[in-house]
Amino acid sequence: MKKKHNIKKIVIISLTAILLFFIIGYLLNNRKKNSGVKEILESMDCIFYEEYQSSENGVDTDILVEFRTMPIDRIHLNSNKYYYENLIKAVSTKLKEQTFRIIDEKNNIAIKAKEDNKKVSYTINGSSNYYETEIAKLSQKSKEKETELEILSNEMNTIVNNDWSRTQSRSVLGTADNHVDDYDCYIDEGYKIKTINIKIFNIVFTKNYTKEVFKGIKTGLTNREIKAILGTPTYENEDAEMLVGYKTEKYYVFFCQGEISIYRIEENKEEDNNKFSNLVTELNQNKNYDEFINKLTELYPDYVKYIDNGNNVELVYPQRGFKFEINNYKKGLTFYKNYEGKITNEISSENIQSINSLPPNIFYNKYNSVFDYELQRIQNNYKFGNNK
Repeated sequence: MKKKHNIKKIVIISLTAILLFFIIGYLLNNRKKNSGVKEILESMDCIFYEEYQSSENGVDTDILVEFRTMPIDRIHLNSNKYYYENLIKAVSTKLKEQTFRIIDEKNNIAIKAKEDNKKVSYTINGSSNYYETEIAKLSQKSKEKETELEILSNEMNTIVNNDWSRTQSRSVLGTADNHVDDYDCYIDEGYKIKTINIKIFNIVFTKNYTKEVFKGIKTGLTNREIKAILGTPTYENEDAEMLVGYKTEKYYVFFCQGEISIYRIEENKEEDNNKFSNLVTELNQNKNYDEFINKLTELYPDYVKYIDNGNNVELVYPQRGFKFEINNYKKGLTFYKNYEGKITNEISSENIQSINSLPPNIFYNKYNSVFDYELQRIQNNYKFGNNK
C-alpha cells in the first residue's frame, strides 16, 4: 500500500512539474523581457511597461508604454513626427523585420509598424496620414471665432458698401484737416484713415466721434465695458486693458483707450493665389530674391511697408497674412495664422503646421499679422504721443 501511495505521489509531482514547465515555457514565449526594446524606449523618455507576443493576427509583438511626448503639440499645432519616426525606426531595428505595435492606453495612441527591405512603414491609430489629418482637424477647431456686429456709423457703412474704396467713399468722409504718419486726420469728425493702393486699409474712430459706431458701442468705452458687451475677445495682449480685438466676417475691430480701430479682411483670390504660389516655388528653386520682390510687388502692390536699404529688406502685407524680409537673422517669407491659400505648389496654409521640415526660406508665425500690426501701431502712438 505504501509503495502504491509513493508511486501515486511521484506521478502527481511529475504531472505538476510538466504542467509548470509548459506554463513557464508559455510565459517565456509570450514575455520577451530581454529584446533591448525597453532600454531604447526609456532612453527616448518613454515609460516602459511590458513587451509580449501579440494576439492580433499578422502582428508579432505588442509593447505597452506611456509616451511623455505626444505626436502633436495641440496648443501650437506642431507635429513631433521626427521624434516618433526615430523611435519607430530604433524599435524596428531591434526587432528585425517583425511587425509590432507600440500601445499607449493612457493617451489612446496605437502605432503599428513593419520594416520591409530596410524601409519602415507605420500607422498611428490606423492612419498613415495621422499628422496631416489631425492637424487639419485641430486647425479647423482653432480657427478664429467671428463676432457679429451691427454697424450704425454712416461713414463705416459707406466704406464697407463701397468695398473700402477711398474714392467712392470720399463724399461721406469729407476733407481731411491734416496728414500724420500716413493717416488723413479728420479731427472734428473724429476719425483718421490710412489708404493703401486706393483702398482704405485702416480707419480709427477717436473720442471726438460721439455717435455709435456699432449698436451699443461708441468711442470712450473702457475695454472692460467692451468685453461685457461683446464677450471674450478673439485677440488681446498681455495687458488686456490696453488692447482687445474681435474678428467679423469682413473686418477686424480693435479697442484701445476708448478708440476703435478697424481693418478690412482681404479676400485671397484663387487666380492671384496661384500666381503667388508659383512665385514662391520659383524662389525656392532659384533663390533670386530681387526677381521675386519685383514680381511680388507687381502682383500685390498693396503692401503696408517696403524698406530696401541694400542690406535689409522688409516687405509687409498684414492684411494678406505674410511678410518678406532679408536681414542678419532671416531671409524669406513668414506666414501668419490669418494667411489662407497656397504657399508653394506643395504647401498650403492648411498643412504648413504639419510639415516637419519647411524650405529654408519659409517660416511660420502662429499669431494674426493684423493684430500684430495694430499692437505695433498702438505702441508707436503712445511712445511718440500721437494718440490724439
